[in-house]
Amino acid sequence: MKAESQTFESKAAWLAGRRHGIGASEAAAVIGANPWKSALQLYAEKLELVEPDALETEAMEWGLLLEAPIAQQYERVIGRTVARPTPWTLHRSRQHPWMTATVDGFVEDPQRGPGILQIKTAGLHRTEEWTEEPPLHYQIQVQHEIHVAGVTWGALAVLLGGQRLLSFDLDRNDSFLELLIAREREFWERLLRQEPPAPDASEASREVLRRLYPREQAGLSVPLPVAAVEWDAQRLEAASQLEHWKAVKDEAENRLKAAIGEAECGVLPDGTAYLWKERSRKGYTVEAGTYRELRRKAPK
Repeated sequence: MKAESQTFESKAAWLAGRRHGIGASEAAAVIGANPWKSALQLYAEKLELVEPDALETEAMEWGLLLEAPIAQQYERVIGRTVARPTPWTLHRSRQHPWMTATVDGFVEDPQRGPGILQIKTAGLHRTEEWTEEPPLHYQIQVQHEIHVAGVTWGALAVLLGGQRLLSFDLDRNDSFLELLIAREREFWERLLRQEPPAPDASEASREVLRRLYPREQAGLSVPLPVAAVEWDAQRLEAASQLEHWKAVKDEAENRLKAAIGEAECGVLPDGTAYLWKERSRKGYTVEAGTYRELRRKAPK
């Protein structure tokens, strides 16, 4: 093991320890490959500018409860020995101290030698994501853990729908790790300087900006950077394109409706069907609240 290990007395202490580094599950967010979290959101959480996303969901609780039986089944089916670390143990890279990992298990293979095991659970509706290989953000997590642990390979086991176990072996990818380490180093240095990364187009970035700046300071005006001239042009061009293609879409839909008429269904020559059916919806009242809206105001 090429990492230092620290075992915390509680989950709260472990969570506090995780703030002093970039964990394996956070690596994908750093490079913009996490479907649910952006680099900006991770930055804000690390500096405690916003509350972390989630309280533990029921799915996450079940994932933790099932780790031990999944590891046991992995041993039986795959035939490798799995050593499970003490709960709330954090491993830290000696070479790159900002890189941390909470490893689900250490695996011993007669041919491949020592490796790490990452355990996941997923619903049956996620099966297609695991058909050929694990989702990218989980592969990034495993590569990060491989580096922290100083091993040459890792395994990822997933229990799909509570009834089907899949296993994938991932070799250490040094060319990718070189890129990942460089991006993590840059992110960590930004944290130390308290210089936030640029927001991306994700909903996560939109949400964290809403949480960081929930209200305006009346009467305050700030000069925008020179780069904002390009952002303004990009926004106007995108809005123009959206308006154009919305009109194209609306016209095509209206033509389809006119062709269907009073029928329930219209069928294209290739067999594709368009249904135009009545739908009912319940009335509802939108809960009162405040929000900030970005609008453009041209100079007079």
